[in-house]
Amino acid sequence: MRNPTQLVVLLEVLVAAVVAMGALVLYFRFVALRERERADHSAAEERGRIARDLHDTTLQTMIGLEMTITAKSNALASPHELLACATYVRDTLRTEIANLRELMQTARPLTVTGGTLPSYLSNLVDRFQSDTGIEATFVCDTATDQLHPKSCTDIARIAQEALVNVRKHSGATAVALRLSGNDDGIILRVDDNGRGFSFAGRLDNDALWHQAQGPLVIKERARAIGGRVSVESTPGRGASVEMSVPYAC
Repeated sequence: MRNPTQLVVLLEVLVAAVVAMGALVLYFRFVALRERERADHSAAEERGRIARDLHDTTLQTMIGLEMTITAKSNALASPHELLACATYVRDTLRTEIANLRELMQTARPLTVTGGTLPSYLSNLVDRFQSDTGIEATFVCDTATDQLHPKSCTDIARIAQEALVNVRKHSGATAVALRLSGNDDGIILRVDDNGRGFSFAGRLDNDALWHQAQGPLVIKERARAIGGRVSVESTPGRGASVEMSVPYAC
């Protein structure tokens, strides 16, 4: 068994490695957005959101880990306490690695067409299940050829964001994505069996904005392409997020 000094050194090395990884992700994302800025006027807003995400998640997590290790290394901690600290750091790092993977995924340039949207979402769901252990399924029962390529890319981004929310906030053990259609457009629906939102019942797009409820990033992305979002929530039992996008967008 490692002695206390070895455990402290191990913890410090682990944290240093994750800090370095976070720095690389930050660099990667900003370079990608710099390239997009030439063609996308929303890049500055997106870059600000990335900075906030990294500040509120990765940076705060690293600060918390550093404080924990400092407290244990400065105190006369027992081997049992150091082992508990190591377990906490390990579990925290696992969560942060998942966060950083998601940041990298959303930073990569993405071009999805009507022909490739179903296969992209299917692969996305498969990777999500493999990475998180959360049971995930995808069903597509509509043609997507009529969709504008930009709408397809935004739908893909919204699906990414929905799965991130499920992993981070819902506590769900299962999630299902469904792509369907009607006379007006395409519908993306995400159902999970997690803790739900703070309200009970169904709120349509206008009510979600008026009451400041529902997933903000998804609402903003949907609005940018003329889409609408509704949420049905049963606290303690799960939620359904549905977004509709007109074919003509």
